[in-house]
Amino acid sequence: MSDKPVPLEATQREINRVTVVSTIHHERTDDRPISIPLTFSEDLTVNEESFSRRMVAVEDWQLLIPNFGFLDPKQVGLLIIESLVGGRRQLNPTEEQKESDKKKVLVVGCEPFFMVIRPRRHLYFETLDAEQLMVRCLSGDAKYRVTVLPR
Repeated sequence: MSDKPVPLEATQREINRVTVVSTIHHERTDDRPISIPLTFSEDLTVNEESFSRRMVAVEDWQLLIPNFGFLDPKQVGLLIIESLVGGRRQLNPTEEQKESDKKKVLVVGCEPFFMVIRPRRHLYFETLDAEQLMVRCLSGDAKYRVTVLPR
């Protein structure tokens, strides 16, 4: 029996796959912290490319994804929406900037169900009709990134 490591061979996947690995930690003052692991992995039904776009939400409602590009809207699977407010600044923000950023909350959804994304947070979900999703900012404008993975 040889002690030499056996090289792994890379295999070409026949279908695209998505894997999500996330953990939420709740640090409590009166008890030990708890961790909630959230993981899943699954093969996608189509071999389309994903896409990611940076956009700006304003106080008026607008389409979350105004243009799906090459991806058929009916093939949209996982949507990832990230608030880019308050991240990657060149300078330390003033207290005034911090207070302004706190108000730049994104609201995403369609009647009658809406979700909130606070600055520097994200949300991922699947929807039956991505073309109907709307977005707005509660105060001023807010940069966000939307990434779309195929179904």
